[in-house]
Amino acid sequence: MAHYYKVGKKKFRKNGVWEELNYPYAVYKGVLNRDDIANILAERTTIKQADLAGALVGLSQIIEEKLHQGYKVNLEGIGIFSLSVTSDEGCEDASKVIPGRVKAKRVCYKASQKLQKNLEFVKFERPRDK
Repeated sequence: MAHYYKVGKKKFRKNGVWEELNYPYAVYKGVLNRDDIANILAERTTIKQADLAGALVGLSQIIEEKLHQGYKVNLEGIGIFSLSVTSDEGCEDASKVIPGRVKAKRVCYKASQKLQKNLEFVKFERPRDK
């Protein structure tokens, strides 16, 4: 099954001149939630959907807990989750970057090498206009 894309114009500045070129952008068929994933896993394994849904809830809680504790979380075959940090403003003196100024900015995700490598096999097609 192919991944859909559409084409749209993007404006950008190159050598002081505005250019407009066409680029592809992804079109998604929907969003799968935890229960959807649990159902798919239940079909592929001997574990019940309810047990898998509970395990996925537990997994999300563990990831959050371990990120709060300062760990990176590596799920082999999936990737690594980590936090990026920032502060409201930079300081010339490093000693002034104190814990009260440091904030978690976002959860970062880096795909596993296998998952990243397999991106070359994704097939794309344009959706048929209705």
